[in-house]
Amino acid sequence: MKVKTVTRGNTAEIKLNGALTLGNPVENLNQTVQSLLHQGIGDIVVDLSKVPYADASGLGSLVAARAGAQSLGRTLTVAGAAGKMRELLRMTGLECLRRRRGSKNVREFSFAKLAMRVA
Repeated sequence: MKVKTVTRGNTAEIKLNGALTLGNPVENLNQTVQSLLHQGIGDIVVDLSKVPYADASGLGSLVAARAGAQSLGRTLTVAGAAGKMRELLRMTGLECLRRRRGSKNVREFSFAKLAMRVA
């Protein structure tokens, strides 16, 4: 899996390309998130538009990344899940791509449902 980070001000977008699975893909995502949090980035968006699949480790890494950001008073959201990845999020109850109608603001993507399942 390839990881590309684009930072604009206090917001960073992590663009993933490939399956989010146990091993290097999950480790790469975790390291990237930790680095951004260490840099003081306030809002992190994980772009899943080019992630066809995630295993339990991949889904767990998204949950852990969000919890880590939240513990520091920051946000981590996801965007762009489509096809099988979106269906996987829905089937596991981790559907978190709720976007308020009419809004293009990245902050409006939410892990609210995910947070309730983890708690």
